Amino acid sequence: MHRVSLRGRDAHPPLWRGGRGSHELRSDGAAHRDYYWVVFTSRRSYGNTLAPGGAIAGGDDPWGYTTAGGAEIPSVRKKLWIAAIDLRGAPGSDRSHPAFYLSGQELLSGNMRGFAALDPCRADGATCESAADCCGGFCRQTGVDDEGAPILMCVPPPEGCSEELETCTVSADCCGAPSGSTCINNHCAQPGVD
Repeated sequence: MHRVSLRGRDAHPPLWRGGRGSHELRSDGAAHRDYYWVVFTSRRSYGNTLAPGGAIAGGDDPWGYTTAGGAEIPSVRKKLWIAAIDLRGAPGSDRSHPAFYLSGQELLSGNMRGFAALDPCRADGATCESAADCCGGFCRQTGVDDEGAPILMCVPPPEGCSEELETCTVSADCCGAPSGSTCINNHCAQPGVD
């Protein structure tokens, strides 16, 4: 397994004393189509609102301050951001995409520790778009509609190997294992994911 710096996620100039500008990285743990989505906290500026000279007072201070009475006032720039991690990038490459600000946050308070949650899983027999939709972890084509488009449904664990994004325990469970697919966080992923 290789560790790869996620430079795209920190594409904004880092503003950190002795380090990077992002922390408290969280993911819902499931791949969605070709991406893992991560939520993290950053003190980066945000447009003309939370920035030096911006619309919100204190936007030029990424750290907050302590009042004369000893009260700690957090920085208004401590906000939640979201970035995508591409599952199909070349091995050893930066697979992250530039982050975007999570709208709807209260501007005058600091935010941290964002958590993502999947929709409730679907039972066998329900329609699905990927294995992440299914309680059992398997989404397969069960037919075609009148226009010839595939009909995907949640199914019980099939005989044989697991397709991409389906449930696995070890990499050998994945149909693509001979060509390099791996089992990451109990889901099969195509080559290119370290």
